Amino acid sequence: MSPQHSRPSLSVDQGIKEVLAFMKKLNYTEKTITHYRRAYNNFLAYAKSKRLLAKPLTFDIINRYLKSIDVPDLNSGTDVKRYVLLHGRLKKLLQFQSTGMISRQRYRKITPLSKSFQALQSRYLVWRLEEKSLSNETMRKTRFETQRFLLFLEDNGINSISTVTTKHIVAYFKQGSAYACETMGNRAYHLRCFFRFLEEESIVNPSIQVAIPKIKFVKRRRIPEVWSKTDIRKFIAAIDRGSPIGKRDYAICLLAIRYGMRVGDIRTLCIEHIDWNEAMISLYQQKTGNPLQLPLTEEVGKALIDYLKNGRPQSDHREIFLKHCAPFSPFGERNNLSTIVTKYRTSAGISLPKESRKGFHSLRHNIATRLHEAEVPLPVIASFLGHSTIDSTRHYAKANIKMLRKAALEWKEGNDE
Repeated sequence: MSPQHSRPSLSVDQGIKEVLAFMKKLNYTEKTITHYRRAYNNFLAYAKSKRLLAKPLTFDIINRYLKSIDVPDLNSGTDVKRYVLLHGRLKKLLQFQSTGMISRQRYRKITPLSKSFQALQSRYLVWRLEEKSLSNETMRKTRFETQRFLLFLEDNGINSISTVTTKHIVAYFKQGSAYACETMGNRAYHLRCFFRFLEEESIVNPSIQVAIPKIKFVKRRRIPEVWSKTDIRKFIAAIDRGSPIGKRDYAICLLAIRYGMRVGDIRTLCIEHIDWNEAMISLYQQKTGNPLQLPLTEEVGKALIDYLKNGRPQSDHREIFLKHCAPFSPFGERNNLSTIVTKYRTSAGISLPKESRKGFHSLRHNIATRLHEAEVPLPVIASFLGHSTIDSTRHYAKANIKMLRKAALEWKEGNDE
């Protein structure tokens, strides 16, 4: 990372005082500050009992405090929410200790930007589209990452982009340092694009961009996760197909398991995308914008019909899959449907390696690897999965252990001659 700005370590009691004062400076409401003060008073009492008040505020001290609290009842949504809120409030202390700034906890709905930042973001998105033709999904990510940065600035009293300094950029990346390299690398990429726009518009000094870190990471360095055939059967069997939600979830899961469809394409699958006469699913992919055609199998067709006739709430929405609570709207664009996979994976008692991905994308990995094991040519798999290039598909060869072993043996035998 470029310019570094070190801060003196704050003690536990000093850190709490400064964070509360900073929140007041940023015009947090008195009610919100009271909630934070109450949480911090309990933490102070713990630190005092352990003679830690004068000690530097560290992750270890906060972690020890969290472990001293009773684990919330996972069946109680209220208890879990309180624990998550407490965790976020304590995390804010560490963030301030490290950067001298804070960012607000945002749940589900993203706080709207100020009018000046909204106008700036709109101009940037138009510029980005004119510079390069981007898919809807890429534009969504571009908008989201830009908004994340602008909200961070607002949270720290910056209301004009022209007043941003390298210090703010360094602080922005420090507060996300716990994320994976891929995440931070993508974040840096989006911010670099944004600052290229700002430079072209003569809004900021070009030298500021030097503070954006160049994060090196190997794309797709992990071997894709593969579910066993037994686990897939157990997973499908765990879905209650007698209930409306079960009918919906069964159809959703089949689309991921049998076709490897991306979550974005499942979310936005509309009634008009199904050609029942020709037994085809035809759509434009959310991620790439490219057309995709898939054969509608009898199994998937029956699941879709069962949901549409016997499970789906009455609605004028064209999307097939809806949330089963009023007003019965489609899933939001940021909903990755991971709770559906987690729910049935847990019910089926399926245990996956701790480091592996366990959401819908792991099911996409699964079908790709199975096709590769069956020696289906890569171009055919690429077409089936809707990949833009074979390079994306080639990644799944890593998980084909049998083929890798065979290749290793053939290489060894060839070198022995």
